[in-house]
Amino acid sequence: MKKRPTTELSDYWAIFLRRRWWIIIPALVIAGGAMAVVSKLPKTYLSQTTILVEPQKVPSDFVKPTVTTDVNNRLQIISQEILSRTHLQRIIEEFGLYRTEPAVDRILNVLLHKGKRTQEEIVDDMRQDITVEIIADEQARNHTLGAFKISYQGQDPLVVQQVTRELAVLFIEENVKVREQQAQGTTAFIDDELEKARLTLEEQERRLKDFKSAHLGSLPEQQAANLQVLGQLQAALQVTGDAMGRTQSQKVYQESLLAALTAREAAPLTPGAQSELVARREELKRAQAKYTPLHPD
Repeated sequence: MKKRPTTELSDYWAIFLRRRWWIIIPALVIAGGAMAVVSKLPKTYLSQTTILVEPQKVPSDFVKPTVTTDVNNRLQIISQEILSRTHLQRIIEEFGLYRTEPAVDRILNVLLHKGKRTQEEIVDDMRQDITVEIIADEQARNHTLGAFKISYQGQDPLVVQQVTRELAVLFIEENVKVREQQAQGTTAFIDDELEKARLTLEEQERRLKDFKSAHLGSLPEQQAANLQVLGQLQAALQVTGDAMGRTQSQKVYQESLLAALTAREAAPLTPGAQSELVARREELKRAQAKYTPLHPD
């Protein structure tokens, strides 16, 4: 007899009834095994903390920030430093983490013929249990970093909370350290540039002083003083010229008097003048005999 294809819902129902134990029993076995495995799995607790990122209070138009590194880049640098083996190893030893290996991992290690986990594997496990989530500031124009969350999951709720708090403290301390290092680097750079500028300024001042000494009296800023001195010299020249003119006039007058006296001396003396001359000479002899050449002093 030819078998007809199954096309109606009643046919599927009839198949289920005939094969119900083949379906129900495996489903119950799988569900029971899953429940047993789940009941044996350790409980996992998650602890989160949020760290706000406060921007600079004073506007950058008034005070330029000394730390110019982008906040996202700085967070990546800090995360790499915090999640390094040195810090995680210290936290593991401080809180006694990962001392007991989960049952699932033990079974997998047995099946894969693996021995005891190394310290590097334990650090990698803790690194996988830590999550750093960036929260962007939606109100900012460029959606800059407004905050970030640090999450850690583990089996002991109290230890998980303490580890999360320790990670937050490490992030804050590392951020302060990075900012201090960057600020110190910026300050050192500014000091170096300031010292270079001071040396350059001293060199320029020395060259300017030498130039002024070499061109004394011909500099533009000395124009007013030069004009004042020139005016004084012109006034003195005018006074000297006037004095020379008066002296020249006196010279001409004296020369004329001398010429007149010479002509008078050359003329013959009258008898009256001759007798008067003799009397004057006698008077001169008596005065010379009575007084010294320093008379009247």
